Amino acid sequence: MRHFNPRLRSVFGGIAERLRRLHTEYELWCDRREDERTINTAAAFANDETASHIDYGTSNKYRIRCNPDACPRSVLLIPATGIADMCRKQKRHSIAADVIILDLTNCNVPGGEARDAIMRFIESNENKPIEKKTKQDTTEKKKKKEEKEEKEKEEEGVRYIVRVNSPELDPVNGILDMEMIALLGKSIEGVALPAVTKNTYALVEEYIHPSHRLWAFFNTPRSVVQAAEICSQGCYHYAVMDTAEMRQNLHLTPMMTTPTGKDNNNDDNKSDTNNINNINVNNNNNNNNNNNNNNNNNDNIIGVDLLQSLPLLYSSCQVIMAARAYGMFVLDGPFMDTADKSGFRHNLTHSRAVGFDGKVVLRPAQITACHEAFTPTREEAEWARELQQQLNHKRHNEIVLGREEMLQWQRAISVLQRYNEAELERKKS
Repeated sequence: MRHFNPRLRSVFGGIAERLRRLHTEYELWCDRREDERTINTAAAFANDETASHIDYGTSNKYRIRCNPDACPRSVLLIPATGIADMCRKQKRHSIAADVIILDLTNCNVPGGEARDAIMRFIESNENKPIEKKTKQDTTEKKKKKEEKEEKEKEEEGVRYIVRVNSPELDPVNGILDMEMIALLGKSIEGVALPAVTKNTYALVEEYIHPSHRLWAFFNTPRSVVQAAEICSQGCYHYAVMDTAEMRQNLHLTPMMTTPTGKDNNNDDNKSDTNNINNINVNNNNNNNNNNNNNNNNNDNIIGVDLLQSLPLLYSSCQVIMAARAYGMFVLDGPFMDTADKSGFRHNLTHSRAVGFDGKVVLRPAQITACHEAFTPTREEAEWARELQQQLNHKRHNEIVLGREEMLQWQRAISVLQRYNEAELERKKS
């Protein structure tokens, strides 16, 4: 700047000073915004006198499947073309999923037919025929019927999410899907966006209803790499780590199954029982060698499976860390082998241990195990009650709760909600 004349130096100096002032004002604005969010959250919980005394058994609006602010334990993923069949299967089970995702991405029919199927299903749920009341009904009978209908409606409350095609990977179907979302409006709870990137929200923003909750599906390497930028936008409420699709996108080979321990030597298995005592030493040595080879193969398979799980674990940790940093719920993707019950339970244990809040399931038969896995223990419920008592004591003494305390309060409410939900389901079963 010393090479410029004094007039230009003063002009550039003024511009630099103005930019510094703008940067300082921006930092102050960010701090005030965070303070305002904390104050609003504290005020919302402080004014809610029933927050720590909710009767989950009689108040259906606090049930997880009726409360849009509650994080689901199970999310049933239903293809758009098989909605009616899957709903019939779910009714045959004693427990329903907390949230249902109507999927437009995995359909065997053209996109237009899939969209029409979802539109018809949502409209049929909204326009259920109501039984007409006759003039002979007394006022008391009318009141009882109305109460019964209202109770049935609350018990049948379902949270519907629609998963659309990616507006970036499939622009034609993606935009047409979002136009359908705009028509559905508040008839659904939210929208699930697959292969989300930092630019996805800008493409769909004009189609989103103000009441919609947005779900971000992280199923591509680009999604995981941009996880922090995506979550920092503040427009997504849920993050879903789809490890099944991520495995394909990372070019990982399918998981190898360990042998069941059956002997591969069919000649030995077919030997007669009369000749068992006549087996010579050489055959015994051969069998021992075969067993050693099988054990080595098992070790190799386990080692390969462990190596294959590392990229997926790293991806999951990236998404969980980014979502937690910005106050989002995180759910695990579906377990694809629906016939492997023991594998599914092992996967649930892994999901809970890593830190997921819930899981996406493909079959109604998986819902019960999913709820059991994500139900808090009695010790966790006691911790939540004690924490609420401590924070209530501070609140009644007019002590302003800080941001960390408000996060603990929200966590305690979520734990109690899930625990009481499980108790209610146990009583009904």
